[in-house]
Amino acid sequence: MERAAELAKARIEKNPNDTAASYALGVSYGMRANYDSMMRKAWLDALHNMQAARKLHNRVTELDPNFVDAQLIQGLHDYIIGSLPLGWRMMGSIAGIHGDRARGVRTLKLVSEQGRTSRVDAAMMLAAIYRREKKPGDAIAVLNRLIPLVPRNFLLRLELAEMYGDLGDKPRAIAVLDEVDQLKRANAPGYQRLPEEKIQTARERLLARLDSKPSRRARVEETVLSRPATGPVVLPR
Repeated sequence: MERAAELAKARIEKNPNDTAASYALGVSYGMRANYDSMMRKAWLDALHNMQAARKLHNRVTELDPNFVDAQLIQGLHDYIIGSLPLGWRMMGSIAGIHGDRARGVRTLKLVSEQGRTSRVDAAMMLAAIYRREKKPGDAIAVLNRLIPLVPRNFLLRLELAEMYGDLGDKPRAIAVLDEVDQLKRANAPGYQRLPEEKIQTARERLLARLDSKPSRRARVEETVLSRPATGPVVLPR
């Protein structure tokens, strides 16, 4: 990572408008920010590196508006800062650090659909965000686009089953787990590393969660019975 940063800086010194070098250096700072926050728990260092990455990628976007991949860090930065508690956002504003959660999601969605090198990364971040915000329908749409791009990643199918479970769609959730089981038995690439116990645990957890929830009809009946009678009611079939 350090060597890549040095090479990128050398190219930028020769040509400040080198978009490829600026993008590469921004990615390097972004990786540092991730390491600082996840491993070192050094929040100020992470913020500093994230700001440096965003500044570089903003420059790339200014030089080449069609360089969609450069908007990944911008979108992630917007979402993270925009998701902070109000007090932290106010402190950030004083320091010149701004974010917008909705804009961040829109940007990540753009990169996931039109990006080249960062398309998969953006889609994975977007799926995680939709799960965090309890939007399983949106997460399912992203995962269904993402799985064909990285077919060896069994975690994505397991996550897809979870999202169908969150949506209350038991048949599709079970169908996804059945597909995972078939890929495992067929020794599909990447699935050799998936323990059978993990599939079984996912299935048991899913069934326990879904079977404990009242059906849609039961919920409607409960709602109707709790209301004062106003006339005949037709329940959904």
